[in-house]
Parts: sequence; structure tokens; C-alpha cells
Amino acid sequence: MSHKQPNSRLINNLTVLLSTATISGLGLFGLASCGQMSNADNGNASSHSTASTQNTGITNSRDMLPSKTLSQLQTLPQLTEGLGQTGGAALDANNPTLVKLWASWCPLCLATLEETEDWRQDPKFAGLNVVTVASPSHLNEKSEVDFRDWYSGVQGDYPNLPVLIDTSGDLINQLGVQVYPSWAILDKKGNLVKLVKGNLTEAQAYALADNADNDFASLKNSKAKPAVQSNDQTVQTAQNATSDGATQQNGVYYNSDGTPINTKTIYLAGGCFWGLEAYMERVDGVVDAVSGYTNGSDDIPNPSYEQVIAGSGHAETVKVTYDADKIDLDTMLAYYFRVIDPTSLNKQGNDRGVQYRTGIYFTDPAEQAVITNALDNLSNKYSKPIVVEN
Repeated sequence: MSHKQPNSRLINNLTVLLSTATISGLGLFGLASCGQMSNADNGNASSHSTASTQNTGITNSRDMLPSKTLSQLQTLPQLTEGLGQTGGAALDANNPTLVKLWASWCPLCLATLEETEDWRQDPKFAGLNVVTVASPSHLNEKSEVDFRDWYSGVQGDYPNLPVLIDTSGDLINQLGVQVYPSWAILDKKGNLVKLVKGNLTEAQAYALADNADNDFASLKNSKAKPAVQSNDQTVQTAQNATSDGATQQNGVYYNSDGTPINTKTIYLAGGCFWGLEAYMERVDGVVDAVSGYTNGSDDIPNPSYEQVIAGSGHAETVKVTYDADKIDLDTMLAYYFRVIDPTSLNKQGNDRGVQYRTGIYFTDPAEQAVITNALDNLSNKYSKPIVVEN
């Protein structure tokens, strides 16, 4: 485990790339890498509007999949301990089914695993099967061995979430899935009612639950589409409301009643910063999250996107400001560990290069012991070495 304290000058001069993407919009990045989708230099956040226009919405069809799909799901291996060895243990053949199709390299997928688990346990979803499917070795997913090893370190956070693995890739091929996450909505016979390419919002999920008794009959001709980010939304500035509804003035964050917030800051690198930023904004207690570059060459304190990809040594990093009275650093790191592969060196998902390495960068030396302890505990969950910079 490497130890490299960040240069304070680089931290203070973090190249700020303010973003406006909502968490639902990030699912539309599909298979493109962070660098391919982002025009990040000069503070340009145009990648978000580009991603928004790629949403293909919901596909209506009852012919795309054969009725044997349900039995196909029932035979798939199931990874989460205590939920059975195959999908059959998690599926009631008398109920319609929601299938979340996801990948380990997709930040939005990982950010919404907990939400999906909550839906499965919600009494409103009692008439629905809610399962997830990953496809090792397909669409840039890890191999089956590597996926199983990675998920063994994650699954403790989602003890009630069925994770089926389809190593054949038949399901995503039949559906034509090229975007993660995607959702397949199946009737009781296993026929496809709808395919949602992108994130399923909470409102949509509850609408599905309400229609379960009617076998989704009212959804056949629905024109509803997943929520996406408006292309003309104004980019945030340092003076605007932050992700937690706070405001900032002269470096101090204030609640809506004007009371100063007891904030602390940690810098987290976890692959493409757009996905990590949007994820951290959802964490209760996070006041603000801003993407930028840090911990690179001293000769380039404020690098452009081109300088970073040319080898300046900086990591794509998110400056996370949090309310220390609501959440502590240990908890912040637990959230962070959920959406990275801590054993992957200079690579997260489809994004490869030194700029996509993982790292936790602090400015308060007292935090180093907390970080070191968290990484030591994390190492007990994996057979491979932890390569997160500390």
C-alpha cells in the first residue's frame, strides 16, 4: 500500500471542473470512457449535455425475448450469500420481474445497488421479483473469476440483493443492451414488456409496483422515459446552492438558516470523476462535491485535460466537502469503497491510465491514521493487494 501525501499547493489549486449532471443522466454514458465523453479542460462540463442526448428511453416489445427467459434467469448462478445458489431461489414464478442489468465499471450502477436492494425489501414490491444480473467477460466486464473476487468484497453491503451472473452474455445480447444500467421488465410468463435503457427512477419503480397486479398491462403503450438532465441547466458556481442545499461564501458553507456548517474536506480519486462526483453528491451529509485533478507534477499546478492525458501524473479526483456533525470520515470512506475496485492499479472499469488510479488525499495529517485503518480493514475483504493511494 503506497503512501504519498498530496502536495498542499496542488490541493489548494485543484483544477475545478464544475458539473451539473444528475445521477440518472450518468447511466447514459454507456460504454464510453470518461476521457472520451468529457471535454474537461477550461472548466467545460459539456460531457453532461452530450450524455443526456444519448438516452434511448424505453423500448416496447413482447417479442424480443422468448417466454423461457424466466426459466433462464432461474438457472443462473447467484452470488450473494444466504439467498440461494441460483436465481430460482430469488424468483417467484407467479410474479412479474424487474431485472437490473449492471456492470462493476458503471458508477451509477454501483451507486444504486443499495436503492435496488431497498426496493426488493419494500412491501410495495411484494408482488414483484426484483433481481440483478451481471455479465462477466462481456461489454468490458471483468472475467468471472475477477468479478466473483471483486464482489466478495462488496456483497456484505448488500446482504439482501440477488446478484445473478450470466457468463454466456445471452441475456444482454438478446436485449441488445449497450447502456448500463438497463432494466428489463418481464411479465409472469417471462415475456419482455419494456426495456429501460438508463436508470429507473424511484417514481417509475413505484409505478411498476402499483401495476404488478395487472401484469403491467397499462405499461404496454407507455411513452414515459427515464429522467435525464436538461441540456440548458446553468453550471453551478461557488456561490450557488450546493448538492446539500447549502451555500458557500468566502470558503465557508452555510445552512439555509444562515448557520455556518462544521465542514471537513477529503479528496477521493476513483476513476472517472464525473461518476464519483455524482455519487458522492447523493450521500447524506455531503455538502459539496467538485471534480478536478490533483497529486501530479509540481511543475503543472493547474493542468488542462490535455496535459493530464499527456502524462502530468495527476489523478482525476473529487473534492468532497462534508458536514462533520452529520457524517464522519470512516463512513465517507465506506461509501467510497462501494464504488471502486481497490485492487485495480491505474484502471477503473473502461478507463485506463495513471489519471484513473484510486487514491485518498488528505490535508489534515491527523486523518492519515483513520484512512490507513480503513484500508487495512478493506484489505481483509480481498485476496489481491489494495492499491489505493494514501
